[in-house]
Order: sequence, then structure tokens, then C-alpha cells
Amino acid sequence: MGTLTEEQLFHVTRSEISWRYWKAYKKIREFNYLQYYSSAKELYNDMKSVGIVRAHEGGDEGLLAEKPVFFYSPGRWSPARSPEFPPGMFC
Repeated sequence: MGTLTEEQLFHVTRSEISWRYWKAYKKIREFNYLQYYSSAKELYNDMKSVGIVRAHEGGDEGLLAEKPVFFYSPGRWSPARSPEFPPGMFC
């Protein structure tokens, strides 16, 4: 098999993100409790880099937040479902 086209690579990348989203939701593999925050942040950045703007289907509550709380699962990375923590909570 030859080199992937840009479109094929885009679809493969989105499929990989879908797989990682599921693992983040289940908190398994690289999304275990010890690595969750950094892995979730990387997943979020990858989602944004390929143009994903929704954490899940539905109205406005499915939109990705600009600053999600990465301690939550990906389904809660929307502004309506990911309230910000009070200042100084994790100092």
C-alpha cells in the first residue's frame, strides 16, 4: 500500500481521536488516574486541531469549552457541563 492522501490521513486521525475519546471516558490506558490530566489536555488539543467543536451531540451544551476542566471526562468539556473551579482550589 502506498502513502496516504491528505483526506485519508485526516480520517485516520479523527478515528484515532474517537478511540482516545472512548478511553478517556472509561479512564483506561494512557487516561488512567495518574496520567489523566495531561492525556486529556493532549486529546482536547488534538480535537481542536482537526476542527472538532463538539464534545458530544446535542444543542449548545455539546460544544467544547474554551477552557474545559480536564479532571472531568470528555463528555463534560462543554461550557454548560464543565463549570470552572473556584480560584485557588488547586493551589
